[in-house]
Amino acid sequence: MKLAVITPVGPGHEKTYNELCCPSIQRAVEHSTGPFSEVIPLPVWDLRGELGRSRARNLAIAEAAAKAYDWIFFLDADDLLNFHAFEEVAPLLSEYDAIWGQICETTVENFGTAHLRAGQKTEIKDFEDLLQTDPFHALQMGHFVRTPIAMALGFDESMDAGEDYKYYYSLWSEFRCVKVPMIFFLNVRGNHSSGERSASADDWQFATMLERLKARWELDQKQRTNILLHEGKGCASKEELSLFRQYRFIVLAPHTSQGSAGSLVLCQLCDDLLFLGCDARLIFIGQDPKLRMAFSLDKHGWAFLTRDNFEQIILPDERTILIHGENLDGDLFESFHVIRWYLNKVGSTRNIGRPRDGEFKLAWTEDLCPEPDAVLRKVLYKGLDYYDSRPFIPAQNRGLDLTYFGKALHHNQELEALPETTLLTSDWPEGEDAYLSLLSKTRFIFSYDPLSSVLGDAIAMGAVPVILKSGNPAYDDHEISQWLQSGLYLRFGEEHDAGAFHKYLRARDEWMKSLFSYDNYIGTLRLVVIAALKKFGLIDLTYDPDNVVSQSQKQ
Repeated sequence: MKLAVITPVGPGHEKTYNELCCPSIQRAVEHSTGPFSEVIPLPVWDLRGELGRSRARNLAIAEAAAKAYDWIFFLDADDLLNFHAFEEVAPLLSEYDAIWGQICETTVENFGTAHLRAGQKTEIKDFEDLLQTDPFHALQMGHFVRTPIAMALGFDESMDAGEDYKYYYSLWSEFRCVKVPMIFFLNVRGNHSSGERSASADDWQFATMLERLKARWELDQKQRTNILLHEGKGCASKEELSLFRQYRFIVLAPHTSQGSAGSLVLCQLCDDLLFLGCDARLIFIGQDPKLRMAFSLDKHGWAFLTRDNFEQIILPDERTILIHGENLDGDLFESFHVIRWYLNKVGSTRNIGRPRDGEFKLAWTEDLCPEPDAVLRKVLYKGLDYYDSRPFIPAQNRGLDLTYFGKALHHNQELEALPETTLLTSDWPEGEDAYLSLLSKTRFIFSYDPLSSVLGDAIAMGAVPVILKSGNPAYDDHEISQWLQSGLYLRFGEEHDAGAFHKYLRARDEWMKSLFSYDNYIGTLRLVVIAALKKFGLIDLTYDPDNVVSQSQKQ
């Protein structure tokens, strides 16, 4: 077997290559070539920076292939080859197509001292493991790879940063790759190449993040193909199932660790669409400390949410439909069909959603959105699973009152708990059982947030919600009028006499009976999907879902 050591030599690296990098290759050869009958340095000189790293590497790969070199080792011009590298890799060559070792580094200032990069993954054995590892702590360029494979993949010559990870992810997704606890080279930091095609550390970090997201997405699609092709129990017929599978639904949701009912509903919507038989995927959204929006496919790698960045991951096409909550800017998704699900009123959270013309308006209740295209309500109140298993004490016979801030705190930082009440927070009480037990002993829950799912839990546990004003007029009209009218909620200052408690109990009984079952919810979701496809002009307006149901039943 023959091996070529490929090194692009860009602006500012000529001296480094000649005095440090190339001599390290020679020392390794003199020490031992291991299983290789021949080892040659193969530098690609790009001293004006006209080629760029990717083009330089591709030219060298082609030369190595033409000269019938079986293996390649990629070594950057500011790195040093470990003189044990060839003999140490020998036992692994027959088993793998590409082999990495540990990231061992030093600096120009402390050249005589080397150390393993702190926090790195010592071993990586499969593609999933690689995708879950921060790129900075995963791999570096120095690695062995079979020449035909490197030739088949190559490096993206349009990229000045992140081309390394685009190549790595392609390699690991298709071939036998491994990272082992060996040291094949020494990375010398602080001696970057210059030139117009050079890139900063920030450029690299962002580019690798995008490549990681794209790779995660592609793997996710492969893994979920079989899930997608299940029975589609929520569909009325095989014909409708085939129809639904023509479209791709992308659900954008805050990740469930935030604990909000809205995030849970959106996350579960992806599974509900899959149950229905649709092609559905989930993308997580969040914010950094500066409240800049970001998105992720796996909650490990994040990218700032801009129109351009998003469309690099999710390529817009006519058959892709995005579903998200009320609080996102519609301009971000101008190229897509959008279903905006009003799980709250616009302006309830820190983000002020900006709908655009042509969106499908889906509302959790009519109070949250004027003239919605459809209403879809899924109940996630925790108390529904607990209330009937506990001794029920009427609210008027209870002695505990609570104050709850909820999302109103985003609009008024000066809120205070009412006298003689206990403050309920997201951190206290700790644990679901303790939280529901507390509500089962509560008479009134005085809430500055009239739309929180906490109030649904309170009602299920028999506590009476009383709505307070936050002091922000734009926020204080966020209420569900039908619940106030029925007596399910009270306004602060209203009489809390026996008549009010009696009216609340009647309203509570009706409310409990009216909550959607999952079957009803799935049936409604099916009609929502059909209505949205009609609005976007993707299916004929004459399509009759009721006729599909009747035909299916006849069969």
